[in-house]
Order: sequence, then C-alpha cells, then structure tokens
Amino acid sequence: MRGAETLHVTAHRVKGRLMISAVRSPPPQRAIFRAERVDGRLRLSLLAPTLETA
Repeated sequence: MRGAETLHVTAHRVKGRLMISAVRSPPPQRAIFRAERVDGRLRLSLLAPTLETA
C-alpha cells in the first residue's frame, strides 16, 4: 500500500450512540515501522530516527 492515503479513525458517543469518524490524510513522509517475516510470523520494529529527521 505504498503511496496510499491513510485513515485516522476516531470513535465517540452522541446520546448513547456510537459514532465513528474517518478522516483521510496524506501518507507519512517517512516510514515508522519496518516489517519482516521471521519463522512465519510478522515482526514489526520501530525505526530509529536518522540525522535527517532528528
């Protein structure tokens, strides 16, 4: 899903009813996680900030 828009979803209640709102936002400028498969499992790792982003 590279280049796809991201959705920010929030939930709140109005008069006892659950309201869910989704707002589209542009994709992040940098990756936050690195994903890899290890022994059939998906492993997510936080990426360390680089000098350019720090």
